[in-house]
Amino acid sequence: MHPIRRLLVDATTSQYDSLFTRALEGSPGVLTHLIFQYSPRITEIVPQFSSYLGRLQHVGTLPDFKAPNTAVPLQSYLDTLASLPCLVSLDAVSGRTRWDHDTIALVNKSLRSLQRVMVHRAQCYVWELQRGIWKKHNVASFSTWDIIRGACD
Repeated sequence: MHPIRRLLVDATTSQYDSLFTRALEGSPGVLTHLIFQYSPRITEIVPQFSSYLGRLQHVGTLPDFKAPNTAVPLQSYLDTLASLPCLVSLDAVSGRTRWDHDTIALVNKSLRSLQRVMVHRAQCYVWELQRGIWKKHNVASFSTWDIIRGACD
């Protein structure tokens, strides 16, 4: 049996916690991509399982932080994710949150090793760090499943 390297988690309820825990324990330290369908759980789950996430390179999906029902501010996510030493990539939902150069600079201030931010909703684009400069590229649509299966690498 191969270790799990990429995992898409529907973490809307705690009933999935035992399945998620078993997946992490079955592949300790090898997980590279982790996407939560219900993003507020990121701030709960990442600290709790940080010993299993030492090689994590990608985390998603960050929510639209300016949506009325978003209770967790952007900085809370950044503080949580700063503990992941190999993190180089994020995906996020756009909407009211403007993923512009200022937002990317704020994110990069907390996550120094970050190289790419993939943003999706009505428009899809990718911010990539190229020779020390953040550049935005419009891309065809993509889903979280595309990220998990490696189509966005």
